[in-house]
Amino acid sequence: MGHHTKEGIPWGTLTGLAAVDLSAQGFIGPLDIWDHPGYYRGDAIIEGFGQDWMILRTYFKPYACCRWLHAALDAWQAVVKEGLTPGDVERIEVYTFNRAINLNNSPDPNSLEQAQFSLPFCLAVAALEGPEALLPMSADLLGRPRLASFARKVTLHHDPAIETEFPGRAGARLTVHSLKGVFSKTVQHPRGDSANPLSAEELKAKFRSLAAMRMGCDKAEEIVNSVLGLKHSSLERLSSALKGTEK
Repeated sequence: MGHHTKEGIPWGTLTGLAAVDLSAQGFIGPLDIWDHPGYYRGDAIIEGFGQDWMILRTYFKPYACCRWLHAALDAWQAVVKEGLTPGDVERIEVYTFNRAINLNNSPDPNSLEQAQFSLPFCLAVAALEGPEALLPMSADLLGRPRLASFARKVTLHHDPAIETEFPGRAGARLTVHSLKGVFSKTVQHPRGDSANPLSAEELKAKFRSLAAMRMGCDKAEEIVNSVLGLKHSSLERLSSALKGTEK
């Protein structure tokens, strides 16, 4: 909703890694952990165990904002390709699921966190600054009257059909009323979903772009090459590349 915890994901990652370390040192947890259907679906958890990589079912973000906003942002890019320009826009309607509608969605956010959870504001950024301004988002975007004015043209509506697909799909339908007529686009699988994945080149380009801001282009490229070479080398090359990356 615009706070710093971001759903506590980093802390969950930390405790997961700590559990792996504890297990390696002989720490034993409850042996019947999967035998309580009131708490866990044990059959679903172990389905495909040892055969499938769960990370391939997740998504990679092309925009540094809440994932629930991405379908509308992709839809905007699609209507732009049909010849629409920001100056043509009179109003925009976004039809989506309730969880996206119930975000803060401020048209003029006062923090970067609020901006990342505002569909109208992120649409304004994509329209007026280009989608590259969302990777990453910058606090410099805050307080710009032109962005806030465009964001206020956006209204959000609940769509029962899209709701029934959530959370398996985080879709949206965008309808733009403009001087050139009405443009509409529905996106069921935003870019980066397992059903609409980013290419290997897109993933590498994203890493290079973001990592270079912290460590420079040469160090970022060294890490990319180390990861790509993991099948044919030890972890030592990657570990060495990762050392000293903080500035």
